[in-house]
Amino acid sequence: QNAALGWPGGRRPNPSVSSARERMCGHALKGPPLIGGMSERDVATIFFALVLAAAGAVGLFFRHASRLYGASSSAAGFLLANRALGVGVGACSLVASYTSAGMLIGTSQVMASEGIVWAVGTLCWPLSLALGGLMVAPQLRAGNYLSVVDPLQERLGPASGAAFAVPLVVSMVIWASAILISISAGVSVLLDIDATFAVLVSASAALVYTLVGGITAVTATDVVQVVVVVIALALVIPVAATNPSVCPLFGGGSAGGDDCPPQPVFWRGLESSSDSVGGFSEWIDRAVLCLLGPLPQQVFAQRVLAARSASDARRMGLLAGAGHLLVGCACALLGAVGAQVRDWSVLADGDAALEACATQPALRAPCVIRYLTPFPVALAGLCAFMAAMLSSLDSATLAAAALMVLPTARLRCALRERCASRDDDDVLEDGGRRKSPASAWQRDASLLERPLDDPCIVLKARGAMMSVTAAATVAALWTPASAAALVLRMNEVSALFVTPPLLCTLHWRGTNAYGVYASVAAVLATAPLVSSRALTIALAFALVIAISLATNAAFFLGWLPAGWDLLHVARCTAVRAWVRERGWLRGDDLQASPEDCSSSADARIRRHHVRTSSLSFSARAATSSVSLETPGRFAADCVPATAAVASTVGSYPSHPILVSPPRVASTAADAATTQLVEHLRAHVQAADDALSR
Repeated sequence: QNAALGWPGGRRPNPSVSSARERMCGHALKGPPLIGGMSERDVATIFFALVLAAAGAVGLFFRHASRLYGASSSAAGFLLANRALGVGVGACSLVASYTSAGMLIGTSQVMASEGIVWAVGTLCWPLSLALGGLMVAPQLRAGNYLSVVDPLQERLGPASGAAFAVPLVVSMVIWASAILISISAGVSVLLDIDATFAVLVSASAALVYTLVGGITAVTATDVVQVVVVVIALALVIPVAATNPSVCPLFGGGSAGGDDCPPQPVFWRGLESSSDSVGGFSEWIDRAVLCLLGPLPQQVFAQRVLAARSASDARRMGLLAGAGHLLVGCACALLGAVGAQVRDWSVLADGDAALEACATQPALRAPCVIRYLTPFPVALAGLCAFMAAMLSSLDSATLAAAALMVLPTARLRCALRERCASRDDDDVLEDGGRRKSPASAWQRDASLLERPLDDPCIVLKARGAMMSVTAAATVAALWTPASAAALVLRMNEVSALFVTPPLLCTLHWRGTNAYGVYASVAAVLATAPLVSSRALTIALAFALVIAISLATNAAFFLGWLPAGWDLLHVARCTAVRAWVRERGWLRGDDLQASPEDCSSSADARIRRHHVRTSSLSFSARAATSSVSLETPGRFAADCVPATAAVASTVGSYPSHPILVSPPRVASTAADAATTQLVEHLRAHVQAADDALSR
């Protein structure tokens, strides 16, 4: 190994331990001086407690200030900041949230153990934020969604779409566990206190202000924390890089002395690491996972959904990518400093903490902060470390809680709507066979925001936060894996199961449930057999497109009977619009829609018996909720009603009516339809007043 690093004669020079230790600033090595009767460890511990208290105080302060504007008094304010989040605040929040265990600890670990080439997150995570700003953020915000799985619920159905929240919640728990593991490792080096105590205290501090303030407190503390991280890294990196125990970052042995290698230690390429980590294919897998893994995360979606507009959401993602790239370069420099230390084992000389720095690359960043900088700068580094961890921990907790509450709330709303439609009216065709009610996942602006009307949604979200924090804490205390490995697993779960369906749903209206289910089944079947994750993700994308295209053609062109459509692709509004653009027509009933009915309504209208209860038909017709897209159902918007029909509905609202409208001019039909809608709205208002009384 020494020969590979270019040492003269294949042997590393061995200076005396005393001279090597004298090169270090190591305040903890020469005996801690007393500061006001306290040791430096006591001062650092008190400072650690003050950092946690300051984070909580900032969150609570901004929560209290936001109550003056009603930002946290409702579910919309608690989870989405009333959709009034600024571009700068949202971008800073994203930068702080993604500067976590994977960036600060993982980058230093990878550079010390494998080299700079394998630190793919430094470039791929910022690119992922920018890519999300271009391909995910505008579509989510323009749709006024509440969570990242709402497009899948809209396309696949409330229950099937909500199932995609499970891998995202699992990935958030994994991420929170990685953050807590980094806190335990870093605090044990920086403060020499019990790791379990540090994990419990840190998790409690982040949970308190997140429970109280929601996204308002989280984003406010993120802005403060990202400023602290930038200032602290700007202080730590130059001081540590100029330490005599560190070889020049970009120079050789001639510049740093005889005991420095000719080439930087962290500058190792794919060839030197191919035997240990899998070579180029492994590098491709890591890059793809880090690039596509963060795209469907609720941490990103929650900020862009809280933006004022789709353009603000796009700018937020691009600005966050640029800011995260700068912070990532700073973290890479910190890892390079840790990799260029001459010899941690020689400097240790029996010191257990320094021996851990030599044998455990995951501790390299905390070791650089503690042993290569003077005490005041080390305190600044402690601030940066805790700010980076807390800003990610609260974001992961809030995102997981939103995914546990919002999709299920929308599912309950859809089930109530479906049950109400079944109770209100049944629509029978000539043959008498009962048709299923209107699809509950048809896009309706009122349904999108209806989950926020639940008065218990904030209470449920807080309970979910406590559950996620407890699960992450238990996993962090019992999981032996490193933070970098857990972050990679987190990206792997989301990239394999959620990214292909989400991107295809957002950008291709032909995506249907058959293609999505086929991709998930393929991932479950091939993931244990195929080692290449990039190949598995490419297969998932291909299956979503191919199976969706094939099933759309089969059902809409008449290759397969309509009764075989078990997943009800024909009811999906987006798929029907895409099929209509392609010109794939199977029949009048299948292609009937409000857009088609204006020109040839009479040719497609059949005789329907509409059995109604008192005022129920009037209410559903006035709200235009009588299955406008379901094949073979009566479509109120397609009927060129006349004044006689309106008077019939108004005079006999509780009796069956036989609707067989004559052919009339389009202007008369428009006037009659307007008169009918106004008449029915009056009935709806009367019914609402009666129900209120």
